[in-house]
Amino acid sequence: MPTTRNSKRHTSIPNGLSDEEVHSSESEDEINKVRHVLSKNILTNKNSSSSEEDDAEETKQAGSPLKKTKRMNWKKKDFVLPSADFTETLPPPPNEEFEPINYFYSMFGKESMLLLTDQSNLYSVQMNPNKPLCISQHEMEHFIVILIMTGVYSFPTPRFFWMNTTRVESIASVMSRDRFLQIKRNLHVVDNSNQLFINDPNFDRAHKVRPLLNIVKENFRKIPKEENLSADEQIIPFKGRSIMKQHMPLKPNRWGYKMFVLAGGESGICYDFIFYTAEALLKSAPLPPPVKPGRSSLKLSTVENSASVPQRVAPSPLPPRSVRQIRDLLINMDLFVGVTSPSTQTPESNVLDDMRREAETNALRIIQAKLEKPENLEKLDQLRTAAAQRKRTLDEQLRTAVQSQLESIKTGIAQLQISLENMKTVERTMRETDEKLQKIAPLQSKLEDLRVEANTYRQLSLAQANLDYIIKTPENVKKADELMGQEKLLQAHQLIMEIENSRNYLLFELHKVQEKDSQPDDIQLITNYFADYERLVAHLRQLISFRISRWYDCAISAPEKLVTALRLIEREEQVDRFWMEKKESTGFSPPDRPRQWKKLCFELLRKSVKDRIEGNQLETREEHKYWLTRHLEMCRQIILRDFRIITKTCLRCFPKQYDIVNRFLDYYHNCLKEHLTEICDPKRRSEGDLLTTAEVYTIVTFVRDYQGAECLGHPELKLDLSQLSPLLEKDMLAAVTDVFINERKQKFTEWIPNIISSEVKDWYALKEVELTSEHYYTTTMPRMLINMIIETLDMAKQMSDETCQLILGMILQKINEFRDLYINEINAYAKKYFNDRQSFKENFTKQMVANANNCESIPNFVLIVRKKYDRDDLDDLSRSSQQQLDRYESMGKKFERTAEYCCDVILQEIEMDTLKFLKILFTRDWFGPTAKQCCGTIIETTRDYWSSELTHLKKPLLAYIFYTWHKRILAHYLRNLFSRNAPIKFSTPAERRTGAEQLRRESAHLDKEFKSWDGTSADNATEYHFNILSNIADVLEQTDLDSIVLEIATLAKKYPSLNMDQVTQVLLLRGDLTKQEAKEKADAALANMPRVNQGILFEIMEIVNQIN
Repeated sequence: MPTTRNSKRHTSIPNGLSDEEVHSSESEDEINKVRHVLSKNILTNKNSSSSEEDDAEETKQAGSPLKKTKRMNWKKKDFVLPSADFTETLPPPPNEEFEPINYFYSMFGKESMLLLTDQSNLYSVQMNPNKPLCISQHEMEHFIVILIMTGVYSFPTPRFFWMNTTRVESIASVMSRDRFLQIKRNLHVVDNSNQLFINDPNFDRAHKVRPLLNIVKENFRKIPKEENLSADEQIIPFKGRSIMKQHMPLKPNRWGYKMFVLAGGESGICYDFIFYTAEALLKSAPLPPPVKPGRSSLKLSTVENSASVPQRVAPSPLPPRSVRQIRDLLINMDLFVGVTSPSTQTPESNVLDDMRREAETNALRIIQAKLEKPENLEKLDQLRTAAAQRKRTLDEQLRTAVQSQLESIKTGIAQLQISLENMKTVERTMRETDEKLQKIAPLQSKLEDLRVEANTYRQLSLAQANLDYIIKTPENVKKADELMGQEKLLQAHQLIMEIENSRNYLLFELHKVQEKDSQPDDIQLITNYFADYERLVAHLRQLISFRISRWYDCAISAPEKLVTALRLIEREEQVDRFWMEKKESTGFSPPDRPRQWKKLCFELLRKSVKDRIEGNQLETREEHKYWLTRHLEMCRQIILRDFRIITKTCLRCFPKQYDIVNRFLDYYHNCLKEHLTEICDPKRRSEGDLLTTAEVYTIVTFVRDYQGAECLGHPELKLDLSQLSPLLEKDMLAAVTDVFINERKQKFTEWIPNIISSEVKDWYALKEVELTSEHYYTTTMPRMLINMIIETLDMAKQMSDETCQLILGMILQKINEFRDLYINEINAYAKKYFNDRQSFKENFTKQMVANANNCESIPNFVLIVRKKYDRDDLDDLSRSSQQQLDRYESMGKKFERTAEYCCDVILQEIEMDTLKFLKILFTRDWFGPTAKQCCGTIIETTRDYWSSELTHLKKPLLAYIFYTWHKRILAHYLRNLFSRNAPIKFSTPAERRTGAEQLRRESAHLDKEFKSWDGTSADNATEYHFNILSNIADVLEQTDLDSIVLEIATLAKKYPSLNMDQVTQVLLLRGDLTKQEAKEKADAALANMPRVNQGILFEIMEIVNQIN
């Protein structure tokens, strides 16, 4: 709403003043101003906001012709973008940028999202219970954001956002078009079934959006109010069909919903509002206590058309009012105080008074609407005449309705009178009947003998009428016994049915007679006479049951017997159905019907299947170690063999409606499931009778292969296995799998220390190491470890992928534990060796080479395990697979470091053998005519190790040993060369030249020998850094002191970690420079050259620090 208004159109009222303060602050001019404004709004026509029906009526009365629409022709013209000269300054960017959904939540709150989601889902279920939308709260957020975004793009229809030519990616990628339209069609805020009828006093026209309006209203009320407030009406643009739609021609938006808004006089922020529903919303109420904080002022905007103001503001045409009256009127609105005005009615108020008051209010509103324009006063007589005519019409209709009601009442009273007389007549007749019956009661005892004779006569007459049935019964019983003895069941069953029909006919005749005269002795007489019939039925049932129980043997050797039994069962089922229908119509049913032999047949089939599965368990754990494997294999063979018979022979023997193949499939599956559950259930086993690992493996692999090609999934059977439930439920399968995992974990816990213990025992026993086909030293340890792991993982893989993953995780953990124990034993072994080298002889070096080779082979084995058993593919760089990859790489690096540690121990041994000569490098003993052949001794000692033990070390480790050894040799050279107390110093140029040549010679010799030992090819040759000695020799040999700075600078560029002290010590070795001169030249050479702690020289100096 606009924030700036003409000062003449509103008056400021301080908020928080009492009534006396308002009276005292009002001047006569202010009162006259407000009176004039309100009366002008009532009588003027310029600011009209009447309803759509009033406008149509005025148009009709004025007789103004309708405007003709002008035909428009489109012309093709190039579009020219208008230039926009923007000279203003843009505001600073916001401190925090919101997402679209954050703007929605700031006004509506998160509870509105839950409301929209729940009610929209409810509406979709009410419309079509079979196809609910199932909208999630996250999806509703996307829908709201799309609605907000559609306000940014101006398209004629939302479908344009998803079309290929006009696609908006930020909308189309979030939700599909059809899903958006589905949610839009089902969007609801309330349950429509809770809406009240229009004649209900609590009827609300805004019922469908009222909860959402209340949420927004509460959020607006929480905003702190500013000093100056403004109250005005505002139009929400809307041109659809709605009874609440308003037409206000002078508003910027003429058509739409109207709201009364309380907003900031300067900021324009909305603090409260009332949604106008075109009904009497506002009622007068006493003035509530004044709002105390702040002394804010309320600006009353001139209501542009008082006819459109809700009746809560004024129940009658607005007369001129004072400023205080207007303030009282607006303060009483719950819009501005946040509370509902108290009701003016009391429980004791008369209903007629309320109706009269409501009629007066409606009449005042109608008069106000019709007389608000000056020209309507001229039609006052016409309006009176029309009102009188309408009143006469209503009176006549009321009189007719009352007369019709009175006639109906009169007719009802007459009918009630007739009913009363009839009830008295019935009561009198019943009393007379009771008196007569009292006289007849003694006749029963007098006629007892006659009743007995009549009953005897009736039985004899019935026997005479059914004499044929009675006479034939003994003969039929005898024939049926003979036929069943000959296993001619069809003929026997026919005779039994004749006997049964005779019996049932007699019982039915008795049943009809007993409806008049009950004689239980007759039924007992017939039952005794037909006692042999019941014996025959029991015998026939036994024969049929035997054939059904032996269905497998019958299907193979005598399928006609199985078919006969099934035909008899079907005949009995037909008879059962006949008598069940007969009972519904006559109430009579034979005493042994229904027999339900079909149900008995299915029970016998299931029992036979259960016996076939459980009956092949011929051994127990005590009798045979692999009893369960043999038992389940027998079950598999029986199932496969039985279903070959079922699918070929039984399918032709059994009726089609039996669906015998699927029925047998269900029986075998459920019986086997119960049997396995009984075996696996730990509750049914004692502590000493729990399943072993082999038994668990047998069960799980059987469950896995149960539906495979070697059992039910055999291509010859063609069974439908889609409806079968799991053979073992998840909880039971998990319990069985846990037994396997726990047992494997316990085994690994025992095996790992045993493997290490066996390995360590071989070390101290000076046992010779093994030699592989590639001539590498090794021991039995990696083979034992690998075989144990592969065997366990193969078993787990055959059980299930989930079990394999669990076992794999456990194994990786145990391998880490194995590495920790292994390196501790290596460390202890090395300490004992260096304390007493004579006790171990040459076996120590061989064992260390073998240990290094063992550790180097384990990372490759781990990678093989990951590739074969881990189901996380390397191409899937998801978080879980990346974690798996890191786990394997970390384990491989640990064993690589263990292998390097073994190499370091070997180097420690070599260094111990050559330590005497390493210490005198670049000393007086090393230089001069009496110099010892230190470098040659070091090389020969290294060659001796290489030719004996190191030849059997794997090439990567061999390269590591020689590279590390060359750094340690250089460290001993540089230790004396860079020492402050240099053991050697040259005095003449000849000595410097001789010393430099010796450095170069030894450098070349060492480089040549090391490259011949490490076993790398020319393409992958290791770079050794013995040239450090040659570069230092160049500095020592330099005769021109001016050029020596350039030599040092070149040396410093090659080795970035070379520092001032080191250069100074090299220059002092020359013997022709003082300490000061050496520092100056070093400073000049290293000027503007930053020093960094990296490179080969830095690594060698760290070894020097360790040696010192």
